Amino acid sequence: MKRCPYPCTLHCIAHETHHSFAARCLQSTLLPHKSKVRAVSLTSKMSFYSNLEARYKTVPQDGRIETLTFLEASRVSILPLLDILGKNAFAMVRMDVNGNIVKLMNKYNERPDDFHTLTAIVDEELEQCTTNDNNSATDALIWLTRGLNFICIFIQNILDGKNEGDDIKPCISGAYDITLKQHHHWLVKKAVQVAYRAAPYHSDLMRILQGDEESKEVFMSQVRDYHMLLKDHVAAIQEIYSARSLNPRP
Repeated sequence: MKRCPYPCTLHCIAHETHHSFAARCLQSTLLPHKSKVRAVSLTSKMSFYSNLEARYKTVPQDGRIETLTFLEASRVSILPLLDILGKNAFAMVRMDVNGNIVKLMNKYNERPDDFHTLTAIVDEELEQCTTNDNNSATDALIWLTRGLNFICIFIQNILDGKNEGDDIKPCISGAYDITLKQHHHWLVKKAVQVAYRAAPYHSDLMRILQGDEESKEVFMSQVRDYHMLLKDHVAAIQEIYSARSLNPRP
């Protein structure tokens, strides 16, 4: 397979300039709000996770994740959760996740048969020496995976009881600090710090996610199952980059 003559060093593709994007997001986090309870409701008598229209599948042993299934599962589970955490407060992270899903979907739609798996997309761009190009799918997958890892560790923190009473800010900040913070401009970091204040209370978050599922045990089992699948997908994608010595990595 033909490879670039120089080590592949991917760079952050900004959707907007750091200053204009971060400033707008910072402004959105400061919008007045009457309550920390978000106006998000479920349409059926199920929990958030049992009501998902698309789901992550078990990662195959060879690590080849189906592109379409992965993107649909990310779209219907990650974006609504960010809305629950705060549609204005987490607009920045949501825009990034959604934008990278769109980029990868556009790449997939170019040749669905050839780009059936995420591995195939990365390998094709490696062969064509386009991993460093603006709007490359390889770069989009890096940033999408970082966003998914943020959510993954946030859920892990919730499961581990790292909230302080009804305050979930420690769960959010702990996840952000080890996933996205090191990759963000200082203005973006400032916007995220302000966003913590708009996060819902732990009791409200769990009530919204549990929906009309009467059994807390069943609901928590659904959360753990979802978290494990998400964690496996993040690890499998990270391995794609590690096995090909791609830098930076998700």
